[in-house]
Amino acid sequence: MPNRPSGNASWDEYWRADRLASCVPENPQTANQIATFWIAKFGTLPMGSRILDVASGNGVVLAYAAQASRVGQRGFALSGVDLARIDPLRNLSNPDPLLKKADFRGGVSAERLPFDDGSFDCVTSQYGLEYADLGRALDEATRVLRSQGRFFWLAHHVDGEVVRQNAGQRMEVDWLLGSDGPYPAMRGFIDALRRPSRMSAARERLNQALQVAESYCRTHESSKVIQQVCSEFLAVAVRPQAYRLKDLVQMLDDGERRLRSHRSRMEDLQNAALTPPRLESAREKLQSIHWAALRIETMSAGVQGGIIGFWIEAVRI
Repeated sequence: MPNRPSGNASWDEYWRADRLASCVPENPQTANQIATFWIAKFGTLPMGSRILDVASGNGVVLAYAAQASRVGQRGFALSGVDLARIDPLRNLSNPDPLLKKADFRGGVSAERLPFDDGSFDCVTSQYGLEYADLGRALDEATRVLRSQGRFFWLAHHVDGEVVRQNAGQRMEVDWLLGSDGPYPAMRGFIDALRRPSRMSAARERLNQALQVAESYCRTHESSKVIQQVCSEFLAVAVRPQAYRLKDLVQMLDDGERRLRSHRSRMEDLQNAALTPPRLESAREKLQSIHWAALRIETMSAGVQGGIIGFWIEAVRI
């Protein structure tokens, strides 16, 4: 998750839900290919390796490590840190049994890891480390890795599938909450339930917003956020008498809060993507005297071969 205090509350809320991962491509085949790739990478580590996942969230990368450990009887020791107040064993309904032995620590910045020098044989991150101050975070990865330790990092590509998907969702949220969008129109409709003289104008405004949404969704099959919101609003508009006013107000307030929280996370993601200057900064760090065998390449997956990020790995000297 992003190591940015400004967005921390929204990520705390995100991880309290039953979610193993964040920022993954929507295509299940792509997600499966990412999992297979990670499991193969972990299969190259020695028995008993100590693995630290930075910005772990609820532990998706460590779940891959657990699978590799179980298949190869490798006995990995797993640790995960995140700036959010993570608690995977409480947040997940069905965690991998090996994750129950993992050391998860919330409230930990990637720029200041609470471990001794040379504590780990492998440091990993998936869509996480790039949210931090890269220079300081990579210095910490250098410090906590032992000599010949491995570094694996799947980072957001500025032109990647995940970044594009979230940019589209951010535009949808902005429209939903904007002055001409469904949320202000629905607030006007709910207010008119108390003041019937305003109902005709309020209903017309809501209908117009929902018609715009329907037209958009016909040409954008991936517009899940708009589809979900507008289907709920349509149900209310058709039978408002089936709801209590205070429940409608609460529904609207809760929905808007969730959308604003979602938008905050999407903004974090957009800012975290490795632009050419940020990628070059990371490259320079990993080409220092502390590192060898640096590998940076664009990673693609899925039927269409879409870009899912930069794969970055190196060996600590």
